[in-house]
Amino acid sequence: MSRKKQQVLEKGCQLFFEKGIRETSMDDVAEAVPVSKMTIYKYFQNKEGLIEEVCEKVAREHHMHMRAIFESSDDMIEIISKLSCEKQLRTKYEAFFQGLMTEYPLLLKKTMDYQRDHMMPDFELFIFRAQQKGTIRKDIAPQMIMMFMACINEFITKMMSSEGIHQAQNAADQMMNLLCYGIVAPEHQREQESNS
Repeated sequence: MSRKKQQVLEKGCQLFFEKGIRETSMDDVAEAVPVSKMTIYKYFQNKEGLIEEVCEKVAREHHMHMRAIFESSDDMIEIISKLSCEKQLRTKYEAFFQGLMTEYPLLLKKTMDYQRDHMMPDFELFIFRAQQKGTIRKDIAPQMIMMFMACINEFITKMMSSEGIHQAQNAADQMMNLLCYGIVAPEHQREQESNS
């Protein structure tokens, strides 16, 4: 990628994240770089082309970041804790993803497909590795955990469209908590263990 195209992509990201998709014009991007609008069109053809490359960039960066978290530990609780601590990062993308939902649903679907096709297999590998080390129960098949994760992902995607990003993220946090800790109260678990 040429240096100028990279600059346009970076400024496009910055403006889409700060102002949202609808509120960011190609004139805004051209002025921020600075380049002519014709230069932007040479690289991206139109606004949708720029947005698509921003989506790909965000998906790849998020994927690399998650992979680094998975490689940092085999402890599921620690991993979920690290992922939950990223609320500020999620807020950064809120206006952008809100715009994708309303203006470019096909690009949002493509982004979610990337997550399914590239990030979920990494998560399955993490589960398998953690089971081998004993930090995740071995009596649950990794495919069952992945099916549960796929259901969570599908539910959250639908909820984003109907309820908004904040509600969907709160639901995602609760579902991850459910995945890690189950529905039985910790006091009751201890009581059951002492009776066994």
